Amino acid sequence: MMNTRSLPYGVRQFRVQNLIAELWRNGAGLTRQIAAGCLLDRAATQAHGWDWRVSIADITAEGPFSIFEGVDRTAALVGDEKLTLLGDVAPLCFTRAGDVHAFAGEAALSAKLSNGHAQLLNVMTRRGRAVGKMRSYREDSLVNIAPTECRILLNARGAFRLTRPADSGQSAFELTLNELEGLQLMGGTSSLQIESLVRGGCLVDAEITAVSA
Repeated sequence: MMNTRSLPYGVRQFRVQNLIAELWRNGAGLTRQIAAGCLLDRAATQAHGWDWRVSIADITAEGPFSIFEGVDRTAALVGDEKLTLLGDVAPLCFTRAGDVHAFAGEAALSAKLSNGHAQLLNVMTRRGRAVGKMRSYREDSLVNIAPTECRILLNARGAFRLTRPADSGQSAFELTLNELEGLQLMGGTSSLQIESLVRGGCLVDAEITAVSA
């Protein structure tokens, strides 16, 4: 079960299955939004609705990805079901949980599944306004958390204990993330201890930063 204890301000815990599922723009899959945001100093944002977005994509059939003009995308495989994206670029092969690939939103890509279903943690950023980065942790790690627009940690496989010490300048907490549970960190500088509780686990870290004017 997901932890139910209260967490410090600026820390939000979530479970993927509790996020609202919506159809993709092209109707070929499902998306579950984790977080999205606008950069208030960018007037053009109003025309698009967001400058950055983090979501879970449920791919249940082979077929095309939606096209997003002017958007950069980064995706990481969640779970063990393999996925290959084919099209305008060299094949993007997601073979194990935490595999990460970046591609342009304009790229015409189509999904090829190994077992009829796959999930991706998906970061989209409006080009020239925000930048998204992803990395995966498979072993115990100490991570420095700097102020960003958004920081998402998602357990893609296994189980992890996350601990923020009291001397990090932020309120301390300790919690366990099971598969498809995640954490959103908003603001502040701190350190975070990541401890893998099972062999073969993978925690994906997605970071959104604004582009300086």
